[in-house]
Amino acid sequence: MFTRSEILIAFLTGAFIWPVAAPFAAEPEGPKTFVVEAAVGPYDWYESGLGVGVDLDGDILVGGDRDEGIEIYRRNAEGEWIGEGRYRAPDGTFEWCCDFDFCWACDPDGSVDSFGSAVAVSGKRVVVGAPGNDVNGNDAGAAYVFARRKNGTWRLEQRLDPPGPRPDDGFGCAVSIEERRILVGASGADDGAGAVYEFALRRGTWVGAQSFGVSGSLGFGRDLALDGNQVLVASDNAAYVFERPSGSWVESETLDVEVEGCGTPNCVALDGDLAAVRAEKADGAVAAFRKVSGIWSRIQTVTSPGPSEFSEFGKALDLAGHVLVIGDPQGGDEENGSAYVYDFGNGAWVYRETLEEGDWLYGAGFGSAIALDNEQLAVSAPADHYGDGVVYIFVDTPTMDEMNIDVLPWSTRNLIDPTSTRLVPVAMHGADTFDALQTDLRSLRLMPGDAPARNYRVMDVNRDGFMDMVSYYRSRDLNIPCGESQLELTGSTHQGIEMHGADTVTNARCR
Repeated sequence: MFTRSEILIAFLTGAFIWPVAAPFAAEPEGPKTFVVEAAVGPYDWYESGLGVGVDLDGDILVGGDRDEGIEIYRRNAEGEWIGEGRYRAPDGTFEWCCDFDFCWACDPDGSVDSFGSAVAVSGKRVVVGAPGNDVNGNDAGAAYVFARRKNGTWRLEQRLDPPGPRPDDGFGCAVSIEERRILVGASGADDGAGAVYEFALRRGTWVGAQSFGVSGSLGFGRDLALDGNQVLVASDNAAYVFERPSGSWVESETLDVEVEGCGTPNCVALDGDLAAVRAEKADGAVAAFRKVSGIWSRIQTVTSPGPSEFSEFGKALDLAGHVLVIGDPQGGDEENGSAYVYDFGNGAWVYRETLEEGDWLYGAGFGSAIALDNEQLAVSAPADHYGDGVVYIFVDTPTMDEMNIDVLPWSTRNLIDPTSTRLVPVAMHGADTFDALQTDLRSLRLMPGDAPARNYRVMDVNRDGFMDMVSYYRSRDLNIPCGESQLELTGSTHQGIEMHGADTVTNARCR
C-alpha cells in the first residue's frame, strides 16, 4: 500500500518521466516461459559432438558437429522434429584417425577443416563454413551452400571461394544468409587484417559481388550478424557496423566495445536497432547497444546473474525482437552449462530466466551455440549424451496473470474529476511473474475513454521485491459516468501477451 507521502510525491511529480531502474541482478522466482519442445541429435554419428554451430529458421534447424558434418532437422505438420540427413563436404581435406572402435577427424598439419563450425539457414538453403579447408592452400577455407529437394533430402548446390584465396585466410569462419545474399567472413585474409565477402544469387548461381574490411584491423570477419541492409562484424578486438544504402557496404560506426574471446561464431548479434557483443571482461560480459536517430550507443553491460569461477558467460548469444539469450557453457551448479534470457523494455535488458538442460552431471556444454528465431530458441550441448551432442529446441510461452491495478490516491471511492487536466496514476502489480520492464508502454490504454499513457514510473508498489509499473493518464481523457464505475487498463508485453486489470472509481462531479 502507498503511504500518504508516496501518494503526494506521485501527484506532484506526475508530469515528469522518472528514470527506470535495471533490476536484472536478482533472479526472480517464477515458472519458466521458454519450455523444451524437442531435443534432437545425433542423427547417425557416434560421439560426433553435435552443436558446435547451430542455426534455426522457421521449421528448419541445422547443427554442425566436431567430425566435419552437419545435421539438418525439420519440423513436420505434426510438430515433430525429423532428421533429414547428415552431410559432409565432398572435397574435405581432413583424414580419419582411428583408435580401437573410435574414429575422429584429423589432419596432417595438426588441424581439421572445421566444416560445420559456422552454419546459417534461410528458407530452403543452408550455408556451411569450413575455415580449415586446404583445397586452395593450408587453411585457406571454403564455404558450401546446400539446397533442399522436394523429397526432403539436401544437395550441395555450390562451393564458395573468394577471389584469389591464400593460405591461412580462414574463409568460412563466419557465415550468414538472408534470401538471395550470403556473407562469409575470412578473418585471416589480407595478411591477417581480415575481410567479409558477399555473394549474390543470380540465375541460380552464387556470384561474388563485393568484399569489405577495415584498414588496420586484426581478424576482421571473425563473426558477423546480418540484418537486412546492415551487418555487425567482429574482429579480434573490435566490432563494426556496416550499412548498404546504395548497393555497397559502407562502415557506419565502430562500436564502443573491446571484443574479447570471439574465437567462434555466435559472439555478436543484431536485430534492427539493437545489438549485442561479447565484451572485455575475462569472466564474461556482454555489451548491449541501441541505435537512436542513426547513432549507436552503448546502453548497458550485461553480466551473469549466476557467475561462477569458470564462467564463459557470453561465449554464445543471439537476439530477436525484444529477447536476448546469452549462453554460458560452464554455468550452473554442476558447470553443465546455462542459457540466460533477457527482455528489453524502457531502454534496458532485464533478466527473465535461466535455462538448464543436459543428461550429464558435469560438462555437457549447454549454451555453446545459440540461435533465436522469433519465439523459437535452439541451444546446443555438444558434450551431452556421452559426447554425441544434443540441440534443445525451446518455444517461448510467456504467461501473465490478470493484473491487479490500483487507481491513486489510495482510497475506497477513488474520486476522479473527469474535467481536470491532472494526471491520474494507475499502479499495476499483483502477479509474482510480472516484470514491469516487459510492458509495452505504447499499448497501454485506460477505459472508458481509450486514454493513452502520458508517462510512467517504475517502483515496488506492494513491496514484494518485484518492480511494478505506475502509468499516468490525463483525467479529462476519461469518460467516467456518474456513480461507481470500472476503470479498465489494457495493454501487452513486448512478447504480445495481453494484460488486463480493473479498479472501481467514482466521478467527483456527480456527488
